[in-house]
Amino acid sequence: MSSVSAKGGSLHNLILGALVLGAIMGVTANALAPPDGTAYRLLHGVIRYVLEPVGKVFLRLLFLTIVPLVFSSLALGVSRLGAQGNLGRIGLKTFAFFVASMTIAVALGLSLVAIVQPGAGLPEATKEQLNERYRERAAEKASQETQFGIDTLINIVPTNPIEAMARMDMLAVIFTAMLFGIALNQLETEKARTLTKVLEGVNDVMIVVIGWAMRLAPLGVFGLVFATTANFGWQLLQLLGWYVVVVIVGLAVQMFGVLSVFLVVVARVSPTAFFG
Repeated sequence: MSSVSAKGGSLHNLILGALVLGAIMGVTANALAPPDGTAYRLLHGVIRYVLEPVGKVFLRLLFLTIVPLVFSSLALGVSRLGAQGNLGRIGLKTFAFFVASMTIAVALGLSLVAIVQPGAGLPEATKEQLNERYRERAAEKASQETQFGIDTLINIVPTNPIEAMARMDMLAVIFTAMLFGIALNQLETEKARTLTKVLEGVNDVMIVVIGWAMRLAPLGVFGLVFATTANFGWQLLQLLGWYVVVVIVGLAVQMFGVLSVFLVVVARVSPTAFFG
């Protein structure tokens, strides 16, 4: 147990060290490499063909596991609840808690961003550089229509669950997983046992893949941070720092404030005992 903890602590330290080192070296490279010089072209060659690919592979490995892990975990959980006869009661309470907590989290996040405005003050030159680099991706995001109301509920039920997984439509994936878990309880015992073993295997395999990805984490973090700071300099790093602060504050309020209220009002549990 101690060896596992030591490895985890070592990995955390490596990731933190990679983040700090990448930021320092990236800012230094941005300051020392003039835009029209040979050093600048060499620097961006290293970023384009070495550091950014490593960082993107690290992120893609993590994203690769999301849908299989969510689907298998939820399907297994729902199936086991159904086997114990608690699916209806616990399922409704879980769904109500999910909707309420997510609504509060969205409102909290929007409020914090509106108050702090972590992206305010970005220099015009940096804005133009960012717009030029990410124009196509921004246009693609802006062109996607967001539907609310009754259509939101309808779209939770996918016409093609494979397509929903490919698009990472997580609400549709969650609904499909829950439906799969409920239906799994209606099968014959032998068939249900076989599918349960498959889902458990998928879940275990994804955990292994995440472990592999985390071994790449220090290099991936260094590459991503160095590439960002070398391209856009210290000012963007400051604004990203404010963004990180806003995220941490929001998560802390949600976890220790909102969740504490739910614990006291709904679960009748002391937050001190729960977090302790």
